Amino acid sequence: MQQARERVRCFDGGPVSLVVPTYNRAEQLDRVLASYLDQRAAREVVVVDNGSVDGTQDLLRERARQSSILRIVRLPVNQGQAGARNAGAEAATGDYLFYGEDDYELTPGQVTTLLEHLESSGADMIAGRRINVLPGESHQAALLRVQRYTDPVIERWAMVGNHHIDTGVDVPVPLLDACALIRRDVFRRVSFDRGFRGNGWREETDFQIGALKAGFRLAHCPHTLGFHTPGGVGKARGGSRSRSRWNYELWVVRNNARFLRKHWEFLRTTDSGLSVAPSLALTVLLQAVLRLGRGAKKCTRLSHGHGAGVPASRLPEGAHE
Repeated sequence: MQQARERVRCFDGGPVSLVVPTYNRAEQLDRVLASYLDQRAAREVVVVDNGSVDGTQDLLRERARQSSILRIVRLPVNQGQAGARNAGAEAATGDYLFYGEDDYELTPGQVTTLLEHLESSGADMIAGRRINVLPGESHQAALLRVQRYTDPVIERWAMVGNHHIDTGVDVPVPLLDACALIRRDVFRRVSFDRGFRGNGWREETDFQIGALKAGFRLAHCPHTLGFHTPGGVGKARGGSRSRSRWNYELWVVRNNARFLRKHWEFLRTTDSGLSVAPSLALTVLLQAVLRLGRGAKKCTRLSHGHGAGVPASRLPEGAHE
């Protein structure tokens, strides 16, 4: 680990391009943007405005006057999540890319720690823990709540990750949280597929499985965490949830079927680290049922309340209000 720390220190000016796609969520972006600009490992923060028509451009111009590392990529027409991510990768100049989100707040030193663990683990892509924060819930309460969960880090049949899990050590996985640190070399072999339309469901999974197929290594790192605010400020508009619930779920089924068809042969091998039913149709049906089950479990957990606060002494470094 000491060698990895020395490698990170020699990158004065930062080796990492932080890429943040955004769409019509100026208020939410404004709340989290400072957490990206303050990362010590950052060479630049590239915000991809994916055709916003709210106050996003005004906000970014003002923040760019205040920060020399903020770069703005403006897409005149919304190109979906995959298109925005590809545009960010093309614009980025760093040896590593970290993908963020306009409703995901980094903790201090998060990217530096991920970079250290990327090097020490030999991974090509690495992501930390994602802590989902409910409306009105503090970061401490959210962390305490997820610490009570005993989910597996990867649900192999559902092909989803429980990225809040503290595994204690870095572990190789076939799927990562979307907010991941990625070596530049990965983008020479893999890009985000714009064929995943609507809500963009599976476009991140598709990218990660594509990297796995190309021989790259993925790791879950429990030594960092970031805070995500689903249903929070600004979620009534913008992002992938600017659609009805039924429309959103319909795109889940469509995009999941497309993903399974695209990677079917690889998913059937042990190299994928995942599980599929004997037939494609049965797998699509099974995953739809598993998604309903996950939704029911989530509702049950939320009905038990948000949980109490957790003493600051029990929080990982950087977990703050």
